[in-house]
Amino acid sequence: MTSKKATKALLCTALFFLFLIIFFNWFSDPLCFYQCSEIDPGRYSLNSYYLAAQKSVVHDDAEIALVASSRGETTPTALLERLFALKAINLSVAGADFQTKRGFLRLAQKDKPLKKIIWLADYFEMIPGRTDRKMLNSEVLSLLTDFPKSKKWSLLELQSLIDHNTLEASMSFLKRKKLDMDQGSGGVKNLSDCRLDVEVADSEKEEELKKEVALVYQNYATSVLKGRQSAEELQKFKEYVLETSQSGALWTIWIAPYHPEFRRRLQIEHPDIWSSHLAWIRNLKEFASTNKVEILDFLSDETGFPDDSRYWNDGVHFNCRGVVKMLGKKVQ
Repeated sequence: MTSKKATKALLCTALFFLFLIIFFNWFSDPLCFYQCSEIDPGRYSLNSYYLAAQKSVVHDDAEIALVASSRGETTPTALLERLFALKAINLSVAGADFQTKRGFLRLAQKDKPLKKIIWLADYFEMIPGRTDRKMLNSEVLSLLTDFPKSKKWSLLELQSLIDHNTLEASMSFLKRKKLDMDQGSGGVKNLSDCRLDVEVADSEKEEELKKEVALVYQNYATSVLKGRQSAEELQKFKEYVLETSQSGALWTIWIAPYHPEFRRRLQIEHPDIWSSHLAWIRNLKEFASTNKVEILDFLSDETGFPDDSRYWNDGVHFNCRGVVKMLGKKVQ
């Protein structure tokens, strides 16, 4: 009898703490999964996608927008504003796919059309199933995609309330920082930090870069770049380009390079993936040429791109010098 009472007491205690965790995670809602029915510029969130959406709302007077995955995060808005003499916003978010990028642009053009759109095209963005759960699990963000979140609670949603990652986010949420609603500076306050007349690359940085290239290549070759692109998603992209072009937006499709060593290994070790890259680029170029869309291709360009640490952070991410080298004299 005593043993049964002890078991019941232990079970009740466990259920109490489980309920406490569920309530704590639901109430704090650090990732805007449960209580965000609109884009509130004043709400603090640990969801990077929600933050990008907030910036889009705050800077609703932007005239030029860059949409990209993490590969666009080092693009300074100051550079875009110098090139185009228009107020710019950088809506780059790690992992952003086609659905996410288009959603952010729709939000940015809610009240008035943009004059210029720069789309940093990633091969993986057209592979189905790549839309991040931080977009799909948030009611208001999911509405920006073709996959709106159901208003009915599901078992997966209940599981997310007791997930240790959600709990860790809730704990971090308690240490709220000041909201950063800049235009997406790319971590650059002064464009002089991106000047190209830099001395020879540092040997220690070169060794570190080699390691980073190898690590990122392993992840991309075995995961990120795996899977077939969706012809349906690619068609939706083209339709969206034409739709916004008719509203007056000038488009630049920016196909950024991989680090030369990354590219060399991909060509040799995964020729099928590389062949698919080239077919995708040809498709985009054919579309661009017949619809007066500017396209900048630094990926299939046989002349290559510098491989030293003055321009690269790892195998796919370039720093702001790399951005200047690409966009400085290329964009119209």
